[in-house]
Amino acid sequence: MTHWPPAVLLGVHRDAIGQAMRDMLRACGIRELDLRYSSPEVSESVRKQSWMWDVLILDGSLAGGLQAVETIRQTMGRKLKIIVIFSGPKREDILEALRAGVNDFLAYPVSRATVEKKLRRLMDQEERARPGAAVSRSASELPSRT
Repeated sequence: MTHWPPAVLLGVHRDAIGQAMRDMLRACGIRELDLRYSSPEVSESVRKQSWMWDVLILDGSLAGGLQAVETIRQTMGRKLKIIVIFSGPKREDILEALRAGVNDFLAYPVSRATVEKKLRRLMDQEERARPGAAVSRSASELPSRT
């Protein structure tokens, strides 16, 4: 089992979201936390301090966010756990994120309990990658087509 609490890098596009998520993560017991407000800042933090971060939580509306995920996966593999938070996600959005390499997703509005549950589940997973495991587990949670 990986250590708890994890060190979390949070990438958001607006300060209000960042502050609310920071407060929620602190209430979950997260103490090592950094906020970034653009995809280039997220990518740079991961590149320069990859040893530091256990989880990246990325706002799905952050411009270039999924491209950053793809780059992170190409350079780091699957060591860093990645959660994307969407606002009113469509099935296609979620599938695109999963193809880019995210481990899991959430939909706004999120609660502290839901965020903590997702983090604990990711941190408890085996460190070795199992092909298709994240996609099949998360795909079952996809919203149905409307």
